[in-house]
Order: sequence, then structure tokens, then C-alpha cells
Amino acid sequence: MPLRQIIMHNFWLKLVSLGLASLIWLGVRYQIQSDYGVNQPRSSRPVFRKTVKVRVSTIIKPGDGRAYRVSPSDVMVVLLAEESVLSRVFPTDVMVYVDLTDFNPRKPTMELHSHARSDVIVGDIQPANVTVEQISP
Repeated sequence: MPLRQIIMHNFWLKLVSLGLASLIWLGVRYQIQSDYGVNQPRSSRPVFRKTVKVRVSTIIKPGDGRAYRVSPSDVMVVLLAEESVLSRVFPTDVMVYVDLTDFNPRKPTMELHSHARSDVIVGDIQPANVTVEQISP
């Protein structure tokens, strides 16, 4: 079948489908952009700081029976957001963790990672690294 015949067969149906797909794509793109624009502080909006104390969590491989001691077990986290958002943020809305899935006892100092609500930015974690000790085989 020649290319011209493939294109021209049901041409109007194909054109309408392309138009509808474009409208759906634009709608989804606009919604994503507006969601991110509302949740993230803009430079024109005042950004405030709040420091909270958070317990360090550990991530291990499933079935890993070893026990670990993390020192320090609590860290201070600086959160950045609009004032109205910070007034509704609690330490439980922020997660600080150390990934022990590839733990090496010869390198006990590990970097902390964080996760917070989408409308809050984690500015700083003090200390940024923790010492991990394997306490049981």
C-alpha cells in the first residue's frame, strides 16, 4: 500500500484524533506546571526557615537480619517554605534516612538523605553524615 494511500485513508478521523491527543497533552502539561508552581516557593514569595529535630531512619535490604547502630540518632533539619506552610509542618512530615543496602563496615561514615512534603524544601541537615556500626551479624 503506498504511503499516500495510508495517510489519506480516514484522513479526517486521524486529524481529529491528533487534535484531541494534543489537547489532552496540553491539559496534563498545564496541570503539572500549575501544581509545581503552587507548591514550590517562588523568589517573589517570602521564604521562611524552621529547624526541627528528626530521628534518623535506616533502609536495609529485605531479609537482612543484621542490626545497626546509627550515631547520632537524631539530626537537626532546616526547612524552607512559606510561613503559612511552615506553621503546618511537623517533624513527622520530614524523613531523614541512611541507605544501608550496600553497607561496608570499612567505611562506617555514611551520608544522610532526606524526603519532605512537596511544598517544603530541605535546606540543610546537621550533621550531614552519620557513623554506622553493625552490632549483630
